[in-house]
Amino acid sequence: MKILQHTKIKRLVLYSLFFAILLIQEFVPFLGNIPIGPFSLTIIGITVYTASLMMGSLGGAIVGGFWGLITFIRAFTFPSSPIAPLVFTNPLISILPKIIMGWLCPWLFLKLRVHFKTYASMVVSIILTEIIADALTLGQIYFFYATPKVEAAFGVNFNNSFAKVIGTVVVTNAIPETILAAVIVPMIVTQLFRKFKNQFYVK
Repeated sequence: MKILQHTKIKRLVLYSLFFAILLIQEFVPFLGNIPIGPFSLTIIGITVYTASLMMGSLGGAIVGGFWGLITFIRAFTFPSSPIAPLVFTNPLISILPKIIMGWLCPWLFLKLRVHFKTYASMVVSIILTEIIADALTLGQIYFFYATPKVEAAFGVNFNNSFAKVIGTVVVTNAIPETILAAVIVPMIVTQLFRKFKNQFYVK
């Protein structure tokens, strides 16, 4: 009973820690979102991937969902970019992909680790998760928000070719964010695992 209670307390502490980090990253300039013209390079995913690889799919989904909720609320109150109030007010775009990020990454990692080394499994699981999450987010924007107003918010005009707008986002945001997460997260998680192995739920 005491062990179960201790485990619950430890998990709550981890949630509180990651929630606090996400709030700081969201609202302190350049710690989570780096403005690049009309775009915003998001590095908060690094925190979600780290949390998910420490806490497992359920914990990752909860942390990812919390980030999505912040994004959703912020789109109405304090948008991080001109795009946010136009598309991130839809929870299927602002929340769902982030929940999937947190859940999918450790699941893929555990599957891959059976066949590959731990470090390589982390890198590949992050890349695959980023591709799926970005495809879900950008795919919904492409199919449901292909309007001149959204194109204007992106700050580009490709003769009404919204596919080229999405392509620009992939080049300026999705690819750099994926590379950054795939490089940084495994290094962070490896160091944390060495020092706090008992705190990990994914081993």
